[in-house]
Order: sequence, then C-alpha cells, then structure tokens
Amino acid sequence: MSAVITLKSRFDFDRVYQNGRSYANRLLIMYVMPNGTTSDRYGLVVSKKVGNSVIRHRARRLMKESVRLTGRIGEKGYDVVLIARPGIRDKKMADVDEAFHHLLTIMRHKKPGR
Repeated sequence: MSAVITLKSRFDFDRVYQNGRSYANRLLIMYVMPNGTTSDRYGLVVSKKVGNSVIRHRARRLMKESVRLTGRIGEKGYDVVLIARPGIRDKKMADVDEAFHHLLTIMRHKKPGR
C-alpha cells in the first residue's frame, strides 16, 4: 500500500466513534468499523494534549507511516480512527509501529463488526 486513504469529514469520524469498536494501549487508541467496501480508510487524530504543533505533526507522520507500511487490515474494508495519546511524544517509529500492530492483534482476536 503506497498511499493511505483518509477519512475527511466530521460525519465519518463521528460514525466510527459511535458505531465502531475501540481498542487501546499506552500510545494509541483505535476505533474500527467495517465500511462495506474493499478498501481501508484511516483518520489520524492528535490533540493538543500531546504537545505543540511540531510534536503533534511528528506523531501524525509516525502514525501515517506505520499505517502505510502495514497495508490492509483484513479481507473486507474498515474505517479506522487512530488517536495519539500523550505517551507518543518521545517515541521512535519502532515504538509506534509496535503499538499499532499490538492493536491490530487485539482487533483480529476479538473480530470487530460482529
């Protein structure tokens, strides 16, 4: 997967928050909901609690790169919202990637959308 398809509208984010399942660890919170298509769409959220604009942008880049390298989540498409927690502030790419894969492992074990 070379490009990450993103969620853009407030409506899409709210729909995933209200109807999706959530998974969390110390660096990330992930909301997941099947979207009825064959492609995954991602929304990346980094609040001001994480830090100033430079730190927030770095956290977003790390999250986006982790998503890009991971590729598809499953056979069907999902809408995914990833929220950075303040602990992501000083972490390296390997830490963020590990946290994202941890959430995917939990998600696959619990099978969302059922």
